[in-house]
Amino acid sequence: MKEKIKKIVLGAIAVFIIGGFGFLFQYGIANATSGTCSWHGGINCAAGADWDGSAICNDGWKDSSEGFFSTAECTDNFHCSSSQLESLQQKYGVPATWAEIQSKMQEVSSLNSQLDVIIAKLNIFPITGRISAEERQLMIEHDSLIRQINTLLFNVSQQRSLLSDMNSVIDSECWAFGYDNEQQRMLDRIKIMEGLQAQSCSANSYYSNGQCTCNEGYVANGSVCITYSQSCQLKYGQNSYGDKQLCYCSAGYEFNAAKTACVKPEAPKNQEAPPIKAEQQQQEEQPNQQIQQIQPEGKEEVVELKQGKSEEVKAENKNQENKSEQQKKGILASISRFSANVYNAFKNIFSRILRWF
Repeated sequence: MKEKIKKIVLGAIAVFIIGGFGFLFQYGIANATSGTCSWHGGINCAAGADWDGSAICNDGWKDSSEGFFSTAECTDNFHCSSSQLESLQQKYGVPATWAEIQSKMQEVSSLNSQLDVIIAKLNIFPITGRISAEERQLMIEHDSLIRQINTLLFNVSQQRSLLSDMNSVIDSECWAFGYDNEQQRMLDRIKIMEGLQAQSCSANSYYSNGQCTCNEGYVANGSVCITYSQSCQLKYGQNSYGDKQLCYCSAGYEFNAAKTACVKPEAPKNQEAPPIKAEQQQQEEQPNQQIQQIQPEGKEEVVELKQGKSEEVKAENKNQENKSEQQKKGILASISRFSANVYNAFKNIFSRILRWF
């Protein structure tokens, strides 16, 4: 009977000790996983992905070629950080509960030691039909220790059940923290990538929605941003400017017929020379020549031509002055020929009249 009771007690103690080791193993370091992190203690799912999306190993190694999001053990369940897990355990009293379980298990171990002593004493007494007072007292103490041990083991069992419920709640909240952490890590990685992209954007631009966008007042021209006027000048030449809507020609310029450039207006063809002032025209139409006739006293009429110079002729430019001079010379030549013809005609007439007399 005594040996049977001893075996039962020792079996119960063994079960609880094994259960304790299982609980410790549950909260221990994760086992190594396949891949490059297998040589570095496995993947640290709680650490999340590195900035480039690779996995971080349990020993802190970050040069793994294995992607964090390609590992089923990490992507199937999100994990909170170590500090968040510790905070959750403190929140729900896991350390205190676990300490109480450990204390009760130590008390059970102490009671078992006392029980072993009592059992050893009981084994000394010979098996007879009568039970002595000392033996009876030892049996009472034995039964009392058994009841205390069973009570402690029952309390430990309840506390383990409570601890399991706590861990379920903690796992749920840890998953939520892990999800938030992963979202934040993704945002951080996006910011890092955007920062790298922003550095590649040209001057007068900013990075937004996955691309470089020109600042207000600038327009894209290939891989650079230029002003609206610079864009118009590339299309219509340096004598142009523009705004966000249209391009314009600078003052003194206009679009050509093909609307491809800003050019100076052309002068109309066959433009007539500007009119000569009335005073100048009157002086040119009345040559400064005087004709003096000699009284007919049997002598030939002599016409003396005196060519004057125009004194007040003013030309607007050198080209018109030369043209006016050429016209003047042509008129004088015509007058000279006409005068010579008149002179010869009168000469012939007077010669014939003199012959008749």
